[in-house]
Amino acid sequence: MHRSPRLRIFTGNRLELLADRLCSELGREPLAPEVPETIVVPSRGMGAWLQRQIALKWGIAASLDLPFPARFVDQLAEEFDLGEREPVDPF
Repeated sequence: MHRSPRLRIFTGNRLELLADRLCSELGREPLAPEVPETIVVPSRGMGAWLQRQIALKWGIAASLDLPFPARFVDQLAEEFDLGEREPVDPF
């Protein structure tokens, strides 16, 4: 079943519960195999941990896009033609 893209935000202070909820949601309404699932993560380490959790639950973690928040916002702005990207402060 193919679903239309939508933004879902889950909050909490127990990562393992959030990962379980994410895995449940991914299994409930999966995207087509050629469409990557976008999950915004705060760090590479968190992205790697989350991929492992998904793989443990489903046996595989493929077709995932794990951008940082700034890159995700830039992608949205570009996709909807919302203007120029802000310059990145190197510090």
